[in-house]
Amino acid sequence: MASQHTVRIEPLGKDNFDTWRIQMEALLVKSDSWSVVSGESVKPEATAEDASAAAAAARTAWERTDRTAKSDIILAISPSELKLIKGCETSHALWQRLQATYQSAGPARKASLLKKLTLHRMTDGEEIRDHLRGFFDTVDKLGEMEVEINPDLLTIMLLYSLRLVNNYHSENFILNWSISVVKSNQVFNFNLDLTYSLSFSSFKNLK
Repeated sequence: MASQHTVRIEPLGKDNFDTWRIQMEALLVKSDSWSVVSGESVKPEATAEDASAAAAAARTAWERTDRTAKSDIILAISPSELKLIKGCETSHALWQRLQATYQSAGPARKASLLKKLTLHRMTDGEEIRDHLRGFFDTVDKLGEMEVEINPDLLTIMLLYSLRLVNNYHSENFILNWSISVVKSNQVFNFNLDLTYSLSFSSFKNLK
């Protein structure tokens, strides 16, 4: 008997919709239900002209796929976010609701992301690549909303996010390093897996 392999993804929360959406779409494609969720496949209408058994079977199959897709999506959402999809009857309606909620480009969303970027701070023991990934992910989201941040200001924000200004005596080195990281992200699409893989603890040698 073939073994069943269950793919699990991080549940949808307040801050991970972009990555969650990519993974969730992949899972729905894998289960042959994405066309229903995306709205590409709509429920066959029941008409007097087409009351055949084949037409009824097609509607039943669509409904089954829709229920399965809706269940898969709900099971991949954090309990705290479930209130957002209350009243959604179909998987397509559910998906549309999530997109409208988390992909909003309105002033409130922009303000929320700017606040997140401003308050972003590195924690003790955190890998610097993880910190930078989170920092520039927020920058990219703002860029998609046509909110461009001055490179000099972005450098200062990155410098303070590293929490190194008051902790070490190598401010000039750290400042130049921060500038290079900002430039790398803007010009070379900043590859976190190949560069700047230092950890927070490595900066303790810069006193």
